Amino acid sequence: VKRPMFQSAAASSSTLVSMPEEWKLLSIERIFDCRCCKLDGKDAVDVENGLITEEEMRSNVEYLVLGHFERKEGDTKGTHTMLWLALADFDDSAVSNEVVDAKLDGWELQGAQIRKEAHRLQRQGA
Repeated sequence: VKRPMFQSAAASSSTLVSMPEEWKLLSIERIFDCRCCKLDGKDAVDVENGLITEEEMRSNVEYLVLGHFERKEGDTKGTHTMLWLALADFDDSAVSNEVVDAKLDGWELQGAQIRKEAHRLQRQGA
């Protein structure tokens, strides 16, 4: 049975907090991706030339997170889903900074390993 894909206002958010207002992140299963949104027409060239401030980057970075969420206070069951989360969502979550940092480090390490292996296979002609 294929379940319908969950779609919330957070799915295309570019605000400082991405989750619906009453939601709270309880646990992170995995981080899948990262994106920068709403940089007011600025592109990769602007980033490389330092035309995007640190604050603009910080307020526009979102991570695609599979996790367990409380939908409102007292939600004993919660929901297990995937959402794009802003950095502020991690700050307002039940997940410790240490766990968030470890999950982000793991995601970055896995991405580096995948890119390295893909490059090796490309060189071998596989």
